Amino acid sequence: MYIPHREKGKCFDKYYGKLDYVFSGEGAFVFGCSLAGMGIFIFLKTLVSMFGFIRLEELYSAYSLIGYGSISTGLVNLFFGGMETVLLCFMALGIFGEINGVKRGDREKTDKYAKWIKKSLVFLWFLILVMLAMSASSAFILYDAYRVIEKFYGSVEYSIRELCINTVIYGLIAFTVQDVFMKMMMNLDDTVYGEHLKRKVMRWEIAVIFVGGLFIAGEMVLSIVDLIELDYGSVRETPEKFAFILVNVLIYASAVVMLIFFVKMLIDYALTVHMSAEREPEEEFYEYEGEFESRVFDNKPVEFGGTEGYKLMFEIPHTEYPKESAGGADE
Repeated sequence: MYIPHREKGKCFDKYYGKLDYVFSGEGAFVFGCSLAGMGIFIFLKTLVSMFGFIRLEELYSAYSLIGYGSISTGLVNLFFGGMETVLLCFMALGIFGEINGVKRGDREKTDKYAKWIKKSLVFLWFLILVMLAMSASSAFILYDAYRVIEKFYGSVEYSIRELCINTVIYGLIAFTVQDVFMKMMMNLDDTVYGEHLKRKVMRWEIAVIFVGGLFIAGEMVLSIVDLIELDYGSVRETPEKFAFILVNVLIYASAVVMLIFFVKMLIDYALTVHMSAEREPEEEFYEYEGEFESRVFDNKPVEFGGTEGYKLMFEIPHTEYPKESAGGADE
């Protein structure tokens, strides 16, 4: 069967329903809300770090290039924090637009926002790559700096282990979620044009996201403990420390919610792949046509609403040719 590829307005409702199943549920909506919330909280963290003159460990390589002054620190934090906020919020808007387009059955809008999401994912992929490289280089810069300080102050201890572990784990989570979401969007986008869902969700991807969610939940708990154990008598002197820890808790919480409902979307997607029929749309027509034929000519009861039954009686007329013509003469 010929299936039109990327032809405007060509879409089988049977396949489009698979897209609707993924984006009309609460999973996609809460996922979009958590993305937007995380973007907003990251921007708040950026503002706190700017005005509180807080240097972030993962950005030390950028500070070493621009400078360690208050203005340069604020500019570096604003640039990278702003980029993360913009991309996360753009993706959230794309998801909300996709949900709206799917619910309204608007193919053009659905296609438009699907492309929007995929572009945001590509830009986010590059940002993740840059942040990973920067975090790794920052770990070595900090290690060298503290090793020099340790020569003068023997009691100073510093290890890059925590920063390296966080870099690897967060990087793996981010790349896995981004890769799975991108491939899922590409496959779901095909359904708008009547193509089958092809890619199944891999078990290792679910495992990475699940373990990553547990890790982030653990970080959230540690941040809550830090918030509880904070010396609130000194909050007036250093309010930025309290604000920084509080915003970190909110970021971790939104990340946990995001991962939970991203898994919910994956489950919906996996169900659409499982339910995606291998037969062509025309086959359904012939199947129902054959069923109708059998019900009529086999003289079976036809039920209406499951309450009444009627038998359809058919008698096939036979044409008999007379031996005489209309004039009465023998032929």
